[in-house]
Amino acid sequence: MTRWPSDDKPGKIRDAALAEFAARGVEATSLREVAARAGVSVGLIQHYFGTKGDLVDAVNWHVTDLLRQALASGPEPVTVDDFGEQVMQLLTKHTVVADYLARALVDDTPFGAAIFDTLIEMGIARWRHRADVGQTVEDLDVPWAAMNTVVLVIGTVLLRPHIERQLAGPLLCPDQLARWGAAVNGLMSRGYLHSYPAGGSGGGGLEQEGGYPAGVGPANGVHAVPVGARKARTSSTARTPLVPPEKNR
Repeated sequence: MTRWPSDDKPGKIRDAALAEFAARGVEATSLREVAARAGVSVGLIQHYFGTKGDLVDAVNWHVTDLLRQALASGPEPVTVDDFGEQVMQLLTKHTVVADYLARALVDDTPFGAAIFDTLIEMGIARWRHRADVGQTVEDLDVPWAAMNTVVLVIGTVLLRPHIERQLAGPLLCPDQLARWGAAVNGLMSRGYLHSYPAGGSGGGGLEQEGGYPAGVGPANGVHAVPVGARKARTSSTARTPLVPPEKNR
């Protein structure tokens, strides 16, 4: 285990790097910018961490540890309310960690991919546990239940500046967090729509005749690509879920 001095300059450097990486992205951040935020020299960063890649690794391990602590669960199934409280605590106490994770996912880094996969695995385990004790509907799609939960949280973090334009106050203020939590809990527990028979006219399905969503298509004067006709996007970015992640030197 690395022994750091009592003044914890390495911790200060690591936290400064975390903030810079969250704001700019790892590739766009230089050691000089980290040093300026931490109030130290580049040489001191190199003394404690060696290369930029080593500093990135230290930040990633720190973020992983904080996420593990924030989302830890005991032997009993975590209720929707309990999980919501864990997420709220993460966002309020470790906002920069949530921002860094969102940045890692947007930048499609190996660390972001590894964390996303881990969150999904944790979510699947939670939802299966809930299903085993009878807390869920019988036909629950467990993988999608887990993915929808993660998407709701990460999507909110990513879109926070836009979401806040629609709110009366900052998302992370107590009133707005409580409002968001209640909305998510309501969605998870009860859903937003009444049930309609398959093929009925209640609007339960989006896809309509011709493959267009309701209200979209030539007949409505709104042209769009029919459902199923879109070409799959390809990416040349390699996805290698490494832990620890590949160093950015």
